[in-house]
Amino acid sequence: MASESQPCLMNVILLSNSALSMPTCIDLFQKGLLKGIIMPNRLHEENEATKSFAEQNAIPFISISKSGLEDELIDWLSPLQPDVLLTITFPWLLPETLVSIPTHGSYNLLFGKLPHYRGGDPVFWQLANRDKEGAVTLH
Repeated sequence: MASESQPCLMNVILLSNSALSMPTCIDLFQKGLLKGIIMPNRLHEENEATKSFAEQNAIPFISISKSGLEDELIDWLSPLQPDVLLTITFPWLLPETLVSIPTHGSYNLLFGKLPHYRGGDPVFWQLANRDKEGAVTLH
């Protein structure tokens, strides 16, 4: 347990596919917690800023295909020794072999209320359905 004089530092790996993760990415980096970024190999305008941020700040970065998700990431994650995997707008379910690697667990931040808005683009569906309220779910 960390004392007031000794903060608890963790190695956090961020999995993302959107600029929506940038505030969290920057905050984790500024606190010295961000140790790697994983993105789908479908680079587009929405996630290009995150890739550039990783390159500019020498943060380990990998873009992967869905078919290489398990095999490529196990090898890539091992030397980084993650304490936490954090997914924000990452489009694929992570296999059990990956979510069990970090010592303090794996978490998903979803911009929607579960179970109604599970899956991709929950913000779009909340807007399309003209919901009067939104939600953020961490699980």
